[in-house]
Amino acid sequence: MLATTFVYLSCVLCALFAMGCVQAASPVQNGTRGTLFEGARFIVGDGSAPIENSAVIVEGDQVKATMLGTVHGGVCLKRFGVLILLLSTAGLVTLAAQTKRIFTNPRPEPHFKTLFPNAGGFSTFGGTPLHYKVYGVDPKTDPAAPPIGFIFWTTDLVPNERAYHGPIHFLVGMDIRGVIQGVVDDYNSEPYGYFSIDPPPFVTQFKNKSIRDPFRVGGDIAAVSRASITMNSAARALRDASRIMAKTFLTPDRIKQ
Repeated sequence: MLATTFVYLSCVLCALFAMGCVQAASPVQNGTRGTLFEGARFIVGDGSAPIENSAVIVEGDQVKATMLGTVHGGVCLKRFGVLILLLSTAGLVTLAAQTKRIFTNPRPEPHFKTLFPNAGGFSTFGGTPLHYKVYGVDPKTDPAAPPIGFIFWTTDLVPNERAYHGPIHFLVGMDIRGVIQGVVDDYNSEPYGYFSIDPPPFVTQFKNKSIRDPFRVGGDIAAVSRASITMNSAARALRDASRIMAKTFLTPDRIKQ
């Protein structure tokens, strides 16, 4: 992350050079906390001359820097303490905001025939959102064959959905009418999962449900006492993930009423 921040700051320096924003350097204030790296040769990255004898202050995982040095025979860089702090913080926040994909079963293919018993073939995993396409005939023999459905992980569609102890890894099969063909509970770490979402009747009740259904625990979804957090999260994950897929790939007139 720190290396990425330095690259980000290099781009800022390039822009400042292009605008001519170079002034006399200010001295580093006494009492500054952090680690001072000085005497470095700072390579800007825009083809201009390197900055000799530069100094960079790093505190924790943030850059609070004063860059000093001579460029082109005596012109010095201005101290960018506040500006660099703001820009580096923005860069760090942006990096932190990038959501990493939740690791799921890398070989879900044995479940495919459970979701679509009559399928003729399946695509590779990909697309946005991530999914497998399902075909009525083998797409290798008929490349023009249209898909008849989709298979996807709820964790890819709604990665921020958390149950009592974490995300529940549901593999979902949905046809091109927005009707769920099946659900596989591939993994969960729920302490009350053994009597709520693990028993087969839980996932079975989602078969043939339309994305237009409410998916309400205690309504069209059977409720189980002492596991309301787990049950509600599971229902939300299946509802929201299916609706996102339908919104992305289906048209309203094709969705079953």
